Amino acid sequence: YCSIGICDKPYLSALMRNPEDQRHLLAQAVLHVRSQRATSRRTLADVMRLSPTTAGQYADQLIASGHLNENGFERGAMGRPKRALTTNADAGWFAGIEFHAERIRGVRVDFSGAKTDSRVTPLPEAVTPKAVIAEISKLITALAKTASGALLGIGVGVPGIVDPVAGIARDYAFIEGWKDVPLAQQLHDKHDVPVTLDNNLRAIALAERWFGGAAELSDYVILGPRSGFGIAVVI
Repeated sequence: YCSIGICDKPYLSALMRNPEDQRHLLAQAVLHVRSQRATSRRTLADVMRLSPTTAGQYADQLIASGHLNENGFERGAMGRPKRALTTNADAGWFAGIEFHAERIRGVRVDFSGAKTDSRVTPLPEAVTPKAVIAEISKLITALAKTASGALLGIGVGVPGIVDPVAGIARDYAFIEGWKDVPLAQQLHDKHDVPVTLDNNLRAIALAERWFGGAAELSDYVILGPRSGFGIAVVI
């Protein structure tokens, strides 16, 4: 490969990766395009530290699978115009759920990261864990009715103590009986997609960092006056 000018380590290691590594690299490529860190094959190669040939192969695969589009031209300050890479908004969608003892909020986000629907379901007093899970599932089903493409994943912001690795909601004082609820597994069994759990205020704090007003901040606090009072601190 060095004889044709392709002897960089990232490229050579990419040739030897197993299918799981390749899957992660394709996912990284989608994330770079979605965040607009990469807007062309050339910039995709730069941010992923790959050769233009390898980055182009990833782009071709994702275009063929319907996850990326390549259309129009992106003009830079110098050089030839580049074909622009974008995510395909209709490639699928994600459900975001956040709840506490008084209500459940659900949003639908398309593959390009745009919110396309939002719904709220109030919860009655003395609601049971089983009823909460049933209402979450009904809300996801309602979001699916007008969605483009397949449901690809569910993210849930859960109040109280959460084990995100095990996908278990450990404890929440304001819903009686909410102890060691295997919420991720139950929603996966119902909807057959990956499910991610985290504490709801922690999820809100991360969302502010990635998408909201805290993008340029090193330290900030999220306050959550609800059934009780919560706080998330980013340092």
